[in-house]
Amino acid sequence: EAAAFAAGAPGAFPAPCYSPRQQLLLPKAGVVLVGDAIHAFPPDIGQGVNSALSDVVMLGEALDGADGGDSPMAKLRAALPAYEAAAAPEAEAVARIAQVGFPYQYPITRERSPLQKAGWFANFLLRTFVLSKLLPRLFSPAAIVLVQRPQLSYAQVWRTAQRTTRRLQGLGLAAALAAAWPWLRRLALPLPPLPLLLLPLAAL
Repeated sequence: EAAAFAAGAPGAFPAPCYSPRQQLLLPKAGVVLVGDAIHAFPPDIGQGVNSALSDVVMLGEALDGADGGDSPMAKLRAALPAYEAAAAPEAEAVARIAQVGFPYQYPITRERSPLQKAGWFANFLLRTFVLSKLLPRLFSPAAIVLVQRPQLSYAQVWRTAQRTTRRLQGLGLAAALAAAWPWLRRLALPLPPLPLLLLPLAAL
């Protein structure tokens, strides 16, 4: 049996996912979800335990801050929605980070698409070792690096990484437009000056 297992084809990790709801209030009880119950993802980013502990901390803070007097049910009715408001964006963010974090460290992923693997590593190196070093106010390292900074929440990590993504897309669009500009001018189209076309990209 062990030999058959070792010789078998590798399986596949499920896609990262999250639940938009983390709690349910019943007439006489409350149900709370934490950990893998609200955000499940492969072990690529090494945040499974950390994210679960973060959920527990948010739940504890919601319970500590709830105003329910001496009634346990009243305390739950105040605490659980507060917990969900804090946990929902974190659950989505950590699942999003897992989608792009470090997906090519296992054979079942890195052998599937060599071109995607090369693109991921090029993007990782560009963000982490070039742009974020030269222009740290404009570009951040890759999400897999940011997630190791304890002062940042998962939502902050995701927003920061997405901001860099938008700026990289803007740079790519600007480069493509600049390269095509002489050809566009030869078409005698009623185009505004190139700097005016590039101006909106400065807001990214």
